[in-house]
Amino acid sequence: MSSLRGILMPAIKNQIIKLNPFLNVKFVRKKVDRDFLELDEINAIQQLADLTHMQQLCHDIFLIAIFTGLSYSDIVDLNKLFFNLLLLDELSLRTYALA
Repeated sequence: MSSLRGILMPAIKNQIIKLNPFLNVKFVRKKVDRDFLELDEINAIQQLADLTHMQQLCHDIFLIAIFTGLSYSDIVDLNKLFFNLLLLDELSLRTYALA
């Protein structure tokens, strides 16, 4: 919610939004104790078999996240970039072959 407040503040300052919805709201962050995967748990995840196509895709993305520390959204962005570069490379190869 604090991110939403940060987005709305310029609109409030410029009087696009007349009433500040966060005027009497106080945000409190709670400390979260995070658990980490043990090596045997990671191995068990790696050994999963008989997955559907979608399950395999999620499995692979999760493993990439485990080993790289990247977030899901970063991995998706990397995949988009990779496929865009792959498409560009394929188009340039086709153009080269036609010339």
